[in-house]
Amino acid sequence: MPDTQTTVDHKPAAAVPPAPANAAKGPPKRVLIVVGLIAAAALAAGGRMWYRSHNFVETENAYVTGHVHPVSSRIPGVVTKVLFEDNQVIKAGDVLAELDPADQGVKVEQIQAQIASVQQQIVQADAAIQQARAQASAARAQVVQAQANLVRAKQDAERYGQLYNTQMKAVSKAEVDAATAARAGATADV
Repeated sequence: MPDTQTTVDHKPAAAVPPAPANAAKGPPKRVLIVVGLIAAAALAAGGRMWYRSHNFVETENAYVTGHVHPVSSRIPGVVTKVLFEDNQVIKAGDVLAELDPADQGVKVEQIQAQIASVQQQIVQADAAIQQARAQASAARAQVVQAQANLVRAKQDAERYGQLYNTQMKAVSKAEVDAATAARAGATADV
């Protein structure tokens, strides 16, 4: 086989032209423009995220945490005006709402009507007490009269008993029986 050789021509290396003086200062303008555009886009996206997170409420799982404090009024009624803002710090004793005064006016009128009714009942009770006292006084008078009738009936029965004895029959047996019955009736009346 024939011996073949390949020869490579070596040409002297061409001289690399020297770099310009401004190339040593930094990257080219295109790179700076691209980096600036990327930084501006990142700032715009970050600003938009910050704005939305502070001004809008969003959630993917619909879960919101917060502190709930129950507030109740001393009296029931319809709220006509709320005197606080959401998330406002309040102190004990602060007025939170105004209620419709018509409801309380109706309750005041009902209470006044109840007071008038009770006062009328007191007047009626006083009249009933006076009537009961008068009836008690009349009953005492009747008791005194019944006692007087009893004394008289006892005396009459005693007299008739003395007038009707075995020796002297000055009165009839019917009169003695009537006097005894009158005495028993007078005792029952007392």
